[in-house]
Amino acid sequence: LADADVRLPRSGTGALAVSAMRRVRLYLGGFEFQQRPPAAISSRVRGRLEDLWAATTALSMMDPVRADGVGLLHFLESLRAGDAAHVARSLGYEAAFAALIGGPMLRGKARELLRRNMEALAGPHATPYEHAFYQLGAGSSAFFHSEWDEAARLCDAAARGFRTECRGAEYEAAVAVVFGLQARGQAGQVAELVARIPAAIRDADARGDLFAANNYRGGFHSLARIAAGQIAEVQADLRKVVETWKPGFYQMHAYHRVFTGVAVDLYTGDPRSAVARIEQDWPELKAGLFLRMELPAMELRWTRARAALALAAQ
Repeated sequence: LADADVRLPRSGTGALAVSAMRRVRLYLGGFEFQQRPPAAISSRVRGRLEDLWAATTALSMMDPVRADGVGLLHFLESLRAGDAAHVARSLGYEAAFAALIGGPMLRGKARELLRRNMEALAGPHATPYEHAFYQLGAGSSAFFHSEWDEAARLCDAAARGFRTECRGAEYEAAVAVVFGLQARGQAGQVAELVARIPAAIRDADARGDLFAANNYRGGFHSLARIAAGQIAEVQADLRKVVETWKPGFYQMHAYHRVFTGVAVDLYTGDPRSAVARIEQDWPELKAGLFLRMELPAMELRWTRARAALALAAQ
């Protein structure tokens, strides 16, 4: 981002303001653009778009609110440059983010963006990366629309595409795997997840991929391993997340960690620990604006309520 002369907002409120301004510009201006062949776009412009895209995807699963503003800047500049490949990527990313924020208007906008994304992929310059990212955008949008089977199918296809047809896209593949696991967790596919999760963690550990491993270790999908009685394994995975924790802004695997930790506490009959765990993290979850996103907000309030009711009952 420094190379692209872009600064991240210091606060979540500042990030929201930046995103609101850029999203209004984007939606008022529309998604039409004058496509230019890659050779007609300067190397400086292409390099800047690559920098913005790399930052957007890297931040998306760590600090999604700040990632939103960078992703919108990438979208606006892709339209202005006439770069069809980058526009296609932005259409898929914005569709997923609109679904994440939620609400009737943005859910409708997410479907429109995916339709436009599919049309953009019919052009001559779309690569396997753009096709895989379309599947990831469609799969994560389906996830935030609570269409679990469709989300799992599309995210599995995206992960395969990133790993077999693209170079240097292991991060995107890991994001696809996370959404696929979460969708199966929501669908209650216990046996499938008991087989998939340990294999995914082993694969990530073998590659030294801390981001992937920590996101596989916790989250809604971990309920399947708890349901299967694998409490010791889940607790060991939570300890590994804590041991490898990087201080700084509140990242997505911290959200997964607290969700899974509360579930384990309630399963083992320790609601006092469950309440302490969620209350300790609540200010950071609020500051990280997770309560402004439709599905995460519901999961967090449900988690907090279960812990409080269990403690009251005891």
